[in-house]
Amino acid sequence: MKTMIKLLAVLALALATFVLPLTGIHRLLAAEKKRMLSEQAARMREAIDDLHRRMDQHKLQGMDDLNKAMASLELEHTTLTRIPTWPWEPATLRGVIVALVLPILIWLIQFGLGRLLR
Repeated sequence: MKTMIKLLAVLALALATFVLPLTGIHRLLAAEKKRMLSEQAARMREAIDDLHRRMDQHKLQGMDDLNKAMASLELEHTTLTRIPTWPWEPATLRGVIVALVLPILIWLIQFGLGRLLR
């Protein structure tokens, strides 16, 4: 039983050492992404307000430039939403979990079966 407690303590320490810094990085990346999306949304609102103002005043000169600006803002929004906030690819996380959890799970099964068969 003491061996199990030691193993779980080491596993918890290793997991905390790996996960805690990455969650801090995630928090920073998510905050920056949120800030950038907020700035982009404000610019898009300004462009839409400009569009409505021009349409209400029947001043359609320069609409091509406004259209290009709005298309660029939409492209920026799409690009920003695709930026990941975790500092790894999803496949990397799955690989780490399998590499860490699978051997421990097999050991726990062997340990449990060994105790049952005694």
